[in-house]
Amino acid sequence: MRHFIKEHYSHLYSQSQLEMYQDLSLYILPGKYWGKRLKSIYHQAFSFWHFHWNKAFTEINLQMSSTSEEFCRHDKAIVLVHRDKVVGLALVDRFDLTNPIHRKHNYFSNYPELIVEKLAQVSRGVITRTFGYLAIDPEYRKNYALADIILGLAVKEINCESNPFMITYTRNTRKTNELTYRLGAKCIGERLLVRGEDSDFVYFDHSSLEVLKQHPQFAVIDRLWEKRITDPLSEAYENQFLKGELNEESQL
Repeated sequence: MRHFIKEHYSHLYSQSQLEMYQDLSLYILPGKYWGKRLKSIYHQAFSFWHFHWNKAFTEINLQMSSTSEEFCRHDKAIVLVHRDKVVGLALVDRFDLTNPIHRKHNYFSNYPELIVEKLAQVSRGVITRTFGYLAIDPEYRKNYALADIILGLAVKEINCESNPFMITYTRNTRKTNELTYRLGAKCIGERLLVRGEDSDFVYFDHSSLEVLKQHPQFAVIDRLWEKRITDPLSEAYENQFLKGELNEESQL
C-alpha cells in the first residue's frame, strides 16, 4: 500500500497524512475472539474501546459497564492500527429486522418503534448490519480522516454481500450525522433524542458505494480493505455463517 498511495495519490494528501496512511493497517476481528495470533491486537482494541466509550458515557452522565459482554456480542470489530498502536475502531453486528426476537435485542432500545418499522420495510428482509461505537484517538482526529476511513470500510464490506444494508444512529453534537452523509447514508429519522442528544437514524445500501468511490480517502479505504488482516479460523466461521458449511481448507 505504501508505494501505491505514494505513486498515485500523493497529490491528495499532505506529507504527514501520506506517511501516516502508508503505515496504517486494518484488522477485522470477531467481537468474541478465540484465536492466539491476533490476541494482542484484540486486547488492545477492547481496552481502547472501553476507555473512549467510558469517557463518552461520562460526558452525558451515564455509567458504562466494566464488563465485556457489550464488546463481545458484536459480530466484528473494525480496527485501525498505526505502527502497532490502535488509533480507531468501530463495532458492527447483524440482525434480521423482520425477526421479532432480533428486534427485542437491547440494541434497538434506542430506536423508536416507528423507525424500526420503516427500516424493516426498506431492508426488505435482508440481513441488516449495524455500525456503532466509533472511537478515534484524539491525537489523530484533527489531521487524519480516520472516522471517514472506518465508516468507509464498513460500507465497503457490506457491498461484498449481494443485498447490502447497514443502519446506525448518530451523535449530532459530534457531527457524526455529517460523517454518515459524506459516506452515502440516507436519512430515515432526523434529530430524534437518544440518551438526551439529537440523533439522526440512517441507513446505507448498494448506492452508498457509488458515493464512497468519490470520497477523497477512497484510495486509502480500498487498499486497506485489500490488505486487511484477519484470523483464518475466524474467517472459516464467517464463511460457515454465510454459506452454511465449512470448506476443507477452512478446517485446517
